Amino acid sequence: NPTKLYPNPVVNRRMTLEINLPQAQRINLLIYDIKGNLMAKIFEGEMPEGGHHISFSTGELKPGSYMIKIFGPT
Repeated sequence: NPTKLYPNPVVNRRMTLEINLPQAQRINLLIYDIKGNLMAKIFEGEMPEGGHHISFSTGELKPGSYMIKIFGPT
């Protein structure tokens, strides 16, 4: 599995996304609530090939369920 999100549930208002890219590319990482509303932009930019750990704060988010969308250029 190329993507992991931990810890789940969140501890100390921080999460880490582990992602492995087969090639360098521009990506966007966005958090949405369960209604589909954009809640936060985690990352937007160029990433090199290989494994990456992206740590981010969940401090602004209310307790609940969220979706992280990872996408590249279309």
